[in-house]
Amino acid sequence: MQILHWERSSRCCPQCGGNAQRLPGEWGKRCPKCGWVFFPNVHPCAITLVKRPGEVLLTRQAHWPAGRYSLISGFVHFGECLEEAAAREVKEETGVDITNLRYVGSQCWPFPSQLMAGFVADYAGGELQIDYRELEDARWFPLDDLPAMPPLRSISRYILDTFLFD
Repeated sequence: MQILHWERSSRCCPQCGGNAQRLPGEWGKRCPKCGWVFFPNVHPCAITLVKRPGEVLLTRQAHWPAGRYSLISGFVHFGECLEEAAAREVKEETGVDITNLRYVGSQCWPFPSQLMAGFVADYAGGELQIDYRELEDARWFPLDDLPAMPPLRSISRYILDTFLFD
């Protein structure tokens, strides 16, 4: 999907609008008109599991299948490192502060061109305040009563399966 997205979105040179041509043996393209060389854009995101004793904070977007919840995630802003993005997204979407943030892995996510960097964090304080522009719901779930989980092969499911009970 990422390759198809790249091919559709890179037909024209972003510098002059000329017809871009593939670079042999690479993913990049060159504009024969102005000489500009460019490559696929990757959009980094942070995705975070927030834990407190006996509970995890999960969120839900309205367009997901009924009952499915997942982790808090969002794009990295300009000038921001992955850890700052993780803490900001948790705070913005849920009102919760985190501490002890740990990187646990990453996944290429082709919808359409993200790189998801996964984290686990501990609850540090704050009352749950849902940003309804971003989320349909967010709540603390007891470890023995979790909702429908994200699909297998997703980084969110990997993080839940691997770090839920550590």
